[in-house]
This record gives sequence, structure tokens and C-alpha cells, in this order.
Amino acid sequence: MKLTKMKLIWMMLISMLFIFCENDKYTNRKSIFNESFKELKKKDPKVAMLEYMDTVHNLYSNFKYGVAFDGPNHWDFNYGASERNIFSTFQIDSAVVFDIIVVDINVEKTRQIDLWKQYNNNKEKTREVFSNSIKLNINSEFVLSNPSKRFIKNSTAIRWEIDYVTKDLDYEYDRKMIMYQTFRNGNNYTFTLALPLVFYEGNESYYEELFSRIQWLKNQDEVNQYLDKILSN
Repeated sequence: MKLTKMKLIWMMLISMLFIFCENDKYTNRKSIFNESFKELKKKDPKVAMLEYMDTVHNLYSNFKYGVAFDGPNHWDFNYGASERNIFSTFQIDSAVVFDIIVVDINVEKTRQIDLWKQYNNNKEKTREVFSNSIKLNINSEFVLSNPSKRFIKNSTAIRWEIDYVTKDLDYEYDRKMIMYQTFRNGNNYTFTLALPLVFYEGNESYYEELFSRIQWLKNQDEVNQYLDKILSN
């Protein structure tokens, strides 16, 4: 199920970027995506120094992409199953997963893209492509809620919700996926939370609060201040 979820997120991200780039001058470039963080680390081991993982506090920071996440201390973590996934934290027994996916777009880093505005300019097509992506990857009934405009520390984001049924072995249960997407400094950030619907409905405020744990890191001084603040708690 993990790979299916990641493939779904990737296809939805590709879909949104395709809609944005379809009539854009950058479409004719060889690739609209730069190398992933995993690819960069394979080429140059020193790139690994651009990320920091506090295994005691489940605190992940990536200085290349300027993003950090303070995960629940008792959750496990890894660096994700997909090529563009930089961090994943989860509760295995509860089938709860929070992922961070970053796609480095081949555009000028000073260029800003408002994904909410892009959605509003292409509502019907976006929903059609998203729905088709879900149908290809989830062999189940699903409900794709209307997206909403949100903010992640002053960055405009678009929020999607998908409710669907998961069947595995002799288990069958309702599942929810919440996805936030935003664009900063030439990077598309996707933050997703996937979990059984019964857990979400039983503690909605706790799971929604996870998205407030996302932080943007602008410079090394800010990074150090953020780490000091977290570690002093």
C-alpha cells in the first residue's frame, strides 16, 4: 500500500505541474525537473551534510530545500520510498504516515508560482486529471473533496482530501489522505498525511496540528535558532 500511495501522490503532482507548464515557455526544455535529493547524494556524498536528522526528537531539517519538520517523538522514520521523497515518519501498527516530497523545478529560483491561482485557472481540467490518477492507482471507491486555499508559514498552499477504502488480506477499512502543496524558490513541496479514517475522526485536531510542525529555514542563523528552540523543550 505504501508504494501505491506514493505513486498516486507523484502522479497528482505531475498532473498539476503538467497543467501549469502546458502552455508555458518552459515546456520545451529537456526536462522540467532537476535531479532529486537522493540522486544528488549518490553523486556527491557531501550533499548528505545538507540534511540533519535528530533521531531522539524525530526532527528533520533539509538545508538545501530550506524545510524542517518536527515529527512526534515516538514515531519511526526513514527517507521515503519514492525518488522525490526526502522524509517519511510513521506509526507502523496504526498505518499512519506523514511524507515530505520535494520536486526541484527547472525554472528561475526567484520565480514564484501560486498553485491556488493555477488551480482556479484550470479547475475542471485539474479535477479531471486528479480523478483519473486516483482511478488508476486505487482499485476502490473514493471521494475527492474540493480543494481549499491554506497557508504554510505565510506560503500559499492548496489542500486536497481523498477518502477511500483499503482492502488488504482480510482487512477492509476507510482511509483518508490529506495533501498540502506549495511552491517556493523553484521547488514544489508536497506534504501528505495518510491514515485510517477512524483515527482521524477520533483525534482530528491532533492530526491536523501535524501540518503546523512544518518550518521554512531561510538561513543558517535561523536554522540554529530553530534547532535550539526545539531541543530546549
